[in-house]
Amino acid sequence: MALRLPHCSGSGIIAGMSRFDRHSSRASLSATEPKSRALLISDSTEAAAIDPQKAQVMLEEAKAVLAELQAGLQVVEAKLEEERRTDAIKGVRGVSSLEEAIRSTQDLISVLERGLAPKV
Repeated sequence: MALRLPHCSGSGIIAGMSRFDRHSSRASLSATEPKSRALLISDSTEAAAIDPQKAQVMLEEAKAVLAELQAGLQVVEAKLEEERRTDAIKGVRGVSSLEEAIRSTQDLISVLERGLAPKV
């Protein structure tokens, strides 16, 4: 049985968390995007389907990425405070790049957890 994920606007749900690549062309996406689209399921308006085992692996990887992002944010904020500087991106956008990456990763985790939740 395949896990059903809702369709996202844009290019569909991009899955596979093993390798990331920076991109800057679309503001609606996070600062990182998987290089491998092996788990890209749907570009249509239909719900996407993904193997639950692969989704579980992706969830574990996303949680590890989230922990690293949160630790990195603490380091950056401490360094900025030590140097009495502010985050230029946060000054312009109201949120730092790391904070946006954290939010995006949390969103991915939520989608995966909802998709993996047992159906009642």
